[in-house]
Parts: sequence; C-alpha cells; structure tokens
Amino acid sequence: MLLLLSFVILLAFMTGKMLLPCFVYCWVSPNRPADSKNSELAMETHSSLLSLPMELRLLMYDYMTLSPLSEGADDWTGLYYSCWQTVDEMQGYLKPLQGVKDFLDTEEERWNEWHGGWPLRALPRYSFGVLVEVSLSLPANLVHDRNLELITFNRLSPLFKLYINHLVLKLPGIPHGDLKSIPRAWHAYYDRFQQLNCKTLTITLEHMVGAEGGRSKSTSLDNTFKCKGCVIPYTLTIVQDKDDDHVEKVYHSATRFRPI
Repeated sequence: MLLLLSFVILLAFMTGKMLLPCFVYCWVSPNRPADSKNSELAMETHSSLLSLPMELRLLMYDYMTLSPLSEGADDWTGLYYSCWQTVDEMQGYLKPLQGVKDFLDTEEERWNEWHGGWPLRALPRYSFGVLVEVSLSLPANLVHDRNLELITFNRLSPLFKLYINHLVLKLPGIPHGDLKSIPRAWHAYYDRFQQLNCKTLTITLEHMVGAEGGRSKSTSLDNTFKCKGCVIPYTLTIVQDKDDDHVEKVYHSATRFRPI
C-alpha cells in the first residue's frame, strides 16, 4: 500500500498536478521550543509525506527551490516552515544559501569597482537558513547627485531581482529636508516596479526615523500602477515624524509587483 501511495504521489508531483503543501502535516519535533503561553506541545496529524521513504522525498525535493536567486521559492516556503523535519531535510538537500553570499560579495565588489570611494554595504537577514531581507546602505554622494541617480539604480538592479520578502534602501542624512527634497527616483520607485522581485521595498532616512518622534504618524494607501496593458496593485505606506516630514516610504505587493 505504501509503495502504491509513493508511486502515485511521485507521478502526480512530476506532472505538476499536485500541491504538496495542501496535505503536508508533520509530527512536532520534541526539540522544538515550547510556546511561552503553553508548555505542552500538541501532536499534529501524521504526515503522508514523511511516511514516504527518504529516497522518494529527495526525488520530490529535486523539483523544488528555496533560493532567492530563482523564481518559484514562494511555492515551497509553506512546506519548508511546516515542521522542523522538513526544515532540516530541505535545507540540507536544497542548500538555499548556496551561492547567495558569493552573489552579494560579487555585487559589492562590482559596485566598488564602479564607485571607488563610495562603498556599498549589503546587509542580509536570514530566517531558518533562508535569505528573507537585504538592507542596502547607500553613500550620500550618490543620493544627492542628480546626474548619478539613474546610474545608481542601474548598478543596483541585480539586487532588485532577488526573490526575497524585503528590500531596504537606507539613505544617509540630508541637511536640507526629508524624502520629498531628494531626487524623485528615490521616493517614486513605482516607475521601476517591473524590475522588482521582492514583496516589500522600504526607502528610509535612518537618522530621521531613529530620532525621537521619528515615527509619529503613518498613512497607508492602496494604489495601482498602470503599465502597458496591465495593472500592478500595491500598498504605499508613508511614515512621518513629529514635524510631519516624510522619513520613510514602504511599497508592498503580495504579487511581487507582478501585474494582475
């Protein structure tokens, strides 16, 4: 019976007609930290997936990806986070961070070759071995030079293509105002939505957001960006400080800025 079930599952999986996360239920690992509100860990329904032979599960993992460098990672994050065993197995087999550090290091090196004295810092954040966020600290020279803003965006475009949850552009202090006073491209990013693969883009003035009263008010607006024959839905959140200066803008799209 188990052999027949294994064959059916593998066949369905290889033909692309099966949504694996729909039936995956895992035993809770005894090593999993207990919930602070409830020290008792309830046992979940036994998983059909984890009942299969390890060799068969590895064959299934061949059709999955968790890499931020590849499209399709979203399809499998639900399965990946479903229990500790799938985290261990998929992380060990798929190696979601393989090539990520080299990619980030290469982009920093390329940037430094182009803009010698203006270094770029790409700070990654991980969740259970998967890259979920990259923060880019940009040099002031490029932010204030209107002639270089287009070059800057073109240089950063490989980082914009990462399939991650959150991309953060950290802009340095500007003595003459807030986000409204810097070149348009830095706070009107919707013109470049189709270059993005992240779910959320944040553009922030660190020194103003971190000051006292730096997040006194926030306003969220549901918008759409119309391109050639398509519509891209997104939510814009504007953060203001106690003086009503615009200190941060957050663009969020559940579709990764893809048209609907």
